Amino acid sequence: MFAVRLAHELCSKLDAAMNEPVRPHPKNVNGPFYVEYGCCTACDVPMQEAPNHFACDGDNHCYVCRQPEAETETTDMIGTALMAEFQCIRYRGDDPDVLRRFAELDMRGTCDIEPPARINPVIRNHVRINVNGMPPVATPKELAQEFIDHLMSENNGCRQFKTQPIQISNNSALFQISWYDDHFHPIVFNAVSDSPAEWHIQYPLKNHTADRGIGTVVSNWLNRNSTRFTNIRWYTESDWHHHKPPTSTPW
Repeated sequence: MFAVRLAHELCSKLDAAMNEPVRPHPKNVNGPFYVEYGCCTACDVPMQEAPNHFACDGDNHCYVCRQPEAETETTDMIGTALMAEFQCIRYRGDDPDVLRRFAELDMRGTCDIEPPARINPVIRNHVRINVNGMPPVATPKELAQEFIDHLMSENNGCRQFKTQPIQISNNSALFQISWYDDHFHPIVFNAVSDSPAEWHIQYPLKNHTADRGIGTVVSNWLNRNSTRFTNIRWYTESDWHHHKPPTSTPW
């Protein structure tokens, strides 16, 4: 009987905790994005992904110190919320486009306002880009190597990218990337025959949680080199094959 009573008490406490209103960190600046108070694990993800928008208090608990002002900054904030393991970064705004993007990431629970039920999770794993400036890109291998160089420059104490050798096939270059326990995922760089400045990047879907992570890594590379990479167009697998309109971000 004691064990049964204890189990009921634990369940009641858990239910109460789950029903408690979310408390924003008191140092969050006014605006739609915020960090939940007491949720932070000092993972350092916000400082890595959007350092201009987050700061830490004396207890090493992060909070939003500056709200996004441009669409690229909003994309950084959504991407940071995706990367944060315990989903401590939340959205309390009502922008329909931002709510759609969270719903497409299957992150409805991080929104204070419920996104429309008609919006389903999606993964965009095809992207077409234009490459500008110097050095010029002549082969898929050169573009793949440019991406690998970027990954190596991003390595730090919290995250270590690993890659396997580039494989060449016709107008394509394939290599595999890992950032956790040697779980490698392929990425393919394709030349677009009708335009020497246009390129196509894709990664096969493996029905794994890392599917979204690959898109985030590629998107970060493209966005951080916005003068180098322009006219960015993301597609789902179905949209790509059926020639449907793209979006400007993977989510």
